[in-house]
Amino acid sequence: MKLAIWCLPLSLLFSAGYAGAASLALTKDDCMEILERYAADPESVPQHLLDACKDMLGAVAPKAGPQKQKADPCADPATANSVQCWGPWAALAPAAQGFKPTALATIDELDTRPELADEFEPVLLLTTLPLGECAAGAACGFATKAPGLQAQPIDTSNSDIVPFALAADGANFQLNADGVVEGVEGLSSLDGLQPRGSSNSRFLGDDGETASLIVANIRNAANGDINNATGIWRHGAINNQDDSNTSAGVFAWGIASTQETLDRLNAGNVTANFSGVMAGDTRTSATMAVTFGSQPGWSGTWQNAARGFSFDANGAVQGANLISTGFSNNVVAEGSYVQGILQGEQNNQSVAHAINVNLTDGAIVKDVGTLSQP
Repeated sequence: MKLAIWCLPLSLLFSAGYAGAASLALTKDDCMEILERYAADPESVPQHLLDACKDMLGAVAPKAGPQKQKADPCADPATANSVQCWGPWAALAPAAQGFKPTALATIDELDTRPELADEFEPVLLLTTLPLGECAAGAACGFATKAPGLQAQPIDTSNSDIVPFALAADGANFQLNADGVVEGVEGLSSLDGLQPRGSSNSRFLGDDGETASLIVANIRNAANGDINNATGIWRHGAINNQDDSNTSAGVFAWGIASTQETLDRLNAGNVTANFSGVMAGDTRTSATMAVTFGSQPGWSGTWQNAARGFSFDANGAVQGANLISTGFSNNVVAEGSYVQGILQGEQNNQSVAHAINVNLTDGAIVKDVGTLSQP
């Protein structure tokens, strides 16, 4: 209640009980004064006094005068961030007190310029390793896998590309794919391994019903173990006429460069160049440059005049692993990848790699191979 109440006649203030019996002490003059005060400031007169005066005088309470304008609660700059004061954003939306959310636009309403959809469609490049990581110094490889017998040049466009493992002495191999292919145990070399050199070797074995075969170009260590190998694998029924349960493909496998070698190459900011042909379609040639340093990377080109394609790729080096992060414009980047493994030691390195690329003209390029230093 406002302090103006204390300016009422003393006869009212000291009447018994004030709130309940004030009307008993009212006079006509008192009521005239009360009504005048009410007209000037309605909040200065209690309701029971106003009612008592109206009863005494038989009068209608005068119309209240103009109300005092309340101070703007948002006038202070400090209140600009209040939920009741929207500050500079008032033109965009009302303050929180009076805001009524509206329904969001539907997808159709947002798609008002479909001709721009491709421009803003995200391109998902594979920066992870789709065929798994190969640790420095470990044995790793890739292979194509397709049903039935195959002949060179092998059409690998409908093949799966999967990780490939080979025993150091060639006595067994395995493809880690859906429905694992595991060669017969105890494959034997028909040619013998040549220490410290490369050779074309064949490994064959069977268990009476199933036969496994590897024909590969092999580089050996001094102890006769295989450092890397690239060639053809086959696994299935012994009867060559029945290939319903036979699968085959090509592979590229070897021992990844050690961490010590990788550290030395990166410290020296070395650039290594590699070249070669793919194992499936040998008409596809490839060149690759790997630039070592604080942020190692690589770039490469693959071309096949017989099939009429050529494309480029580039990417990052993650330890002993290479993975694509960019392509030439004739590659459908989403879902395409090139993955590789650096093998061997400095000045005697190679790159086992797999390509799984969709071209913009609809061609599919899937293959594996090993690229060597000149």
